[in-house]
Amino acid sequence: MDNGQAGVALFPHPPANDTPWSVMPWGTICVNPLHHEAICLRPGETYSISIRLVAHDGDARQAQIAEAYQDFREQLS
Repeated sequence: MDNGQAGVALFPHPPANDTPWSVMPWGTICVNPLHHEAICLRPGETYSISIRLVAHDGDARQAQIAEAYQDFREQLS
């Protein structure tokens, strides 16, 4: 299936669902929990953000990204 298209899909893991994301036209993707407010951590505390990255051939429909996202969400349940 070489139609000259490819893509990348990013799926947030909780608690990244409400984290601000920004994407630049040149390909930079930022997942920034500090965009709106500071996060204070005490010594020894951690804060983690996770995403699943799916690289695919074709467009999102051809790659069945919606179905892949639904499967991902079900795996988290």
